This record gives sequence, structure tokens and C-alpha cells, in this order.
Amino acid sequence: MAGPVAELLRATRGGSYSLTAETDRLRVSKAHAVGLSVNEYARDFEGLLATGPQRCVFYDPSRPEPGQRNAVVQLEPSEYTPSGRALYARHGIAECWQLRVLVCDGPSLLAWVGALREGPFAARERLLLKALVPALRDRLLLERQLVDAALSLSALPAVLEAAGTPALVLSGSGAVVLANASARSLLERGRGDVLALLRADLAGKGPGRFAITPLAVPGCPTYLLAVQRPALEDPGPRAATFALRYGLTDRQAEVVALAARGLANKTIAAHLRCAESTVEMHLTAAFARTQVESRAALVARFWKGA
Repeated sequence: MAGPVAELLRATRGGSYSLTAETDRLRVSKAHAVGLSVNEYARDFEGLLATGPQRCVFYDPSRPEPGQRNAVVQLEPSEYTPSGRALYARHGIAECWQLRVLVCDGPSLLAWVGALREGPFAARERLLLKALVPALRDRLLLERQLVDAALSLSALPAVLEAAGTPALVLSGSGAVVLANASARSLLERGRGDVLALLRADLAGKGPGRFAITPLAVPGCPTYLLAVQRPALEDPGPRAATFALRYGLTDRQAEVVALAARGLANKTIAAHLRCAESTVEMHLTAAFARTQVESRAALVARFWKGA
């Protein structure tokens, strides 16, 4: 990036760098330069950042001000801060004019990109750098996404294993893309039964054994995360006592028992072969009789026997 930018802007030197925030300081994570010893410059710049970012440059590298983001700025030697001038003097550029842009994604600084030469930059060169900003931002964001994608690919299997229950990632067609050890064991014992159960739960017609969540990945097909719900005590024996205590009808007690198993209204309606609005009506009646205001409170009261 540094070489073409310097050539385009008719500069004798050019450079770019990005920063990484660590627990105690900012570090130069990537640096490229033409006409400079990039490693020595990065080391010296890190030393200045350690003394206080806003005292050594005109912007806060950890969070540039809104007006500084993606804005092309020209600086002449007389405008450099004392610490900046000392840094530039060590590298023979203290008398150079600077044309640079802070390429940002929102408040996040992606990279400093600029060029230096012995004399001011023309309006045409400022416009050229300004025109480059969107392309530079897109490239830097893509580089970051590629790094994040590698992290996601390694992290997802670890997350599934940590679920503590069978967990799978399914394609939109229902094919198993990824599964943790518990899910693989389940599939080995009865793959057809497990997939049929998943399809039924996905359609809202199953027993609700799996919690299914869409995974929205921009630019990719739809994937689904399916996590088996932990087994609960059979609510049947408790339902009769609960109904008697609060004066519930048999149907109301049945709906409450199914809700206590974690089933959604749509699934309960399919199980009872009634409309979803009928399930909502029975739950509303149960709220009134048990003097609670939410489904969560109703289920908590059911299991606690209060």
C-alpha cells in the first residue's frame, strides 16, 4: 500500500500502519513504509504512544474524534507537535510536509495512511487521497473479516463442546454441518430419529426437545444452531396438584404443564391440535388464577409448587 500511495501522490516517502490495543498500551500491529526504516520507526512510535497518545500526535489513536475520521489532512513541518517533530527528526523527515488520512470504521482506527515530501501537496493530490479512502476502508475491513473468520471457525466447535448438551449446526435444508461430541454420539445411535425430531421442532410440530436459533451470516446461506434442551422432570404428576390448588381447568393445566417443559405456544398448539390463540387464551387465564404477570413467573411457580 505504501509504495503505490507514495507514487500516486508524487511523494518521496509513504507509509501506513495500524494499531492494536493491548491491556497496558497501543502497539503498531502492521507497518509498511517507503523511504523509512519501518521497524525502527514503529518501535520509536510505540515508545511515544506509551507516554500518552494524545500528547504525541494530533489525534487519539484509540478513538479519533468524529471530524478526524476518514478526513484527508495536510500538515506542514511547523505544525508538528514537539514529540512528533523529535520522532520525525530521528528518521530524517522533520522538514517534510505530510498528507495523511485516518482510515476508520466508525470510531475504530483501521490504519494511518499517508505520504511525505519536501514541499506542500497540491489540491489534486489531496483529492486523489480522498478518493482512495472508501477503497482503503473496504480492503482493511476485508482483511479484518478474514482474520475474524479464522477465529470464528476455530471458536465455534469449542463453543459447541462447552454447551454441555448435544448441539449441532444445520444448513437451511436440515443437513448436519457441525456437531459436538454429544450430538455425534446421539446421531450414531439413531441418526434418522434425531433428524426427524429436529425437522419437527423446526416446523413447530415437535416436542420442543431442541432450541433452534437462526445464525445470520451476511453474504452466506442460512444456518441453524440446534441445542438440545436439558431433560426436565415429568410435569404430569405435578400438574394435577397445581390445577387443584389454583382452580385450573383440565385444559388449562395441560397447557401450563407443556409450557413448563419449555415448549413454545406454536409447539403446544400443534401438540394439542388447536389454534395458537387458544393456547394464549388458556395461559392468560392461568396467569389470572395464579396471580402472575408472565410466562416465566408461571413456570417458576409451577416448578416451585408455590
